[in-house]
Amino acid sequence: MKKLFILNVLVAFALITPATIFAQGSFRASLADDDEETAAEDSASDDFYAAPGTAGALGSNQDSINEADARAQEESSSRVRDWSSTVNFGARGALGTTTFTGSDASDWGFGFIGSVSGVLRVSLGESFGVAPEVGLSYRYLSYEAKATGYKATIDLSALTLDIPLLFQYYINDSWTISLGPQLSFILSSSDKEKYTFSSTSSTINDVVSTSLMEAGLAVGAGWNLDRDMIIDLRLFKSFTDFADNSADYSATSIATLTIQAGFTYMFL
Repeated sequence: MKKLFILNVLVAFALITPATIFAQGSFRASLADDDEETAAEDSASDDFYAAPGTAGALGSNQDSINEADARAQEESSSRVRDWSSTVNFGARGALGTTTFTGSDASDWGFGFIGSVSGVLRVSLGESFGVAPEVGLSYRYLSYEAKATGYKATIDLSALTLDIPLLFQYYINDSWTISLGPQLSFILSSSDKEKYTFSSTSSTINDVVSTSLMEAGLAVGAGWNLDRDMIIDLRLFKSFTDFADNSADYSATSIATLTIQAGFTYMFL
């Protein structure tokens, strides 16, 4: 009886021991599997936060957005620089002398001319450009004729609207030559003629009837002090008469000739 009890205990211990060892191995294997799954989830989470295009890639996407904004701003600034280097606006002031030429202009002397104008300069390439202008000019000049016992003088002033269209050639960074047509609309004109005889004198106003417009050619040369400041010398020769040919005034064949030194400042 005692031997049978001991035999049953040994058999039970033999059965329980392998089962316990197997259970412990299964538990450790389960823990290992759980650890692997947790590591995989952590790795996936890291990939999620690092992968472009995901909500977790905010840091990377923000850098990309900043770079794109910087590129867009640079391209916009570049377009503005390119445009401003091609199209420029400015103002020009000039002073000089004026006279008349033609068959009836021998007694007209050299007078004064001053002008102010707005300038638009458009570059058409590295060596060529076009520069239209719109400006106002004031002219003053005089006439004097003498004979035995006789003298006649005329003081004439005029205000004109000048529109030259100048085609420019850039010789280098410093020098530019210009050539183009010019229209000058005579906005107003006044004159006073004085006759003096040996014993008497008389004065007549507005004896010179003017035409409505002059058409001619302007030519000049400019020196660029820098990108914004230009000094130039310009000549304008009208091919049409200043005086109205249908008027009674005898000196109808007179055409304007002006020479001016100018200073231009480009604002943009």
